[in-house]
Amino acid sequence: MLFRSDIQVLSTSWHPVQRYLAIGYETGEVMVWNHDENETFEGSKSHHSAVTIVRWSADGSTLLSTDTMGSLVFWTCNRQGHIQDRLHQDFNDPVTQLVALPLKDNTSEM
Repeated sequence: MLFRSDIQVLSTSWHPVQRYLAIGYETGEVMVWNHDENETFEGSKSHHSAVTIVRWSADGSTLLSTDTMGSLVFWTCNRQGHIQDRLHQDFNDPVTQLVALPLKDNTSEM
């Protein structure tokens, strides 16, 4: 189910290419809704507090999420919208902003 009446959505982010919506909940859950298939995919329980920010990278290959305890999680996403956590970093303070910049392509300089 995409939206539940018993928990609050705190952050959303549309994928830059696909019709996927990333959703961060007050319970620490991160989900991706695939609009075309009308399916929702839940990530692993990587957050232990409310997810305050979800953001896609510029190319949509990575989803970033943060919570109120200062955890930052990097997720990868497949073509259906399934997400898998790849890296988890704990900071001592909450992250208040995220900017996902494209990586510089160094191959053109060779």
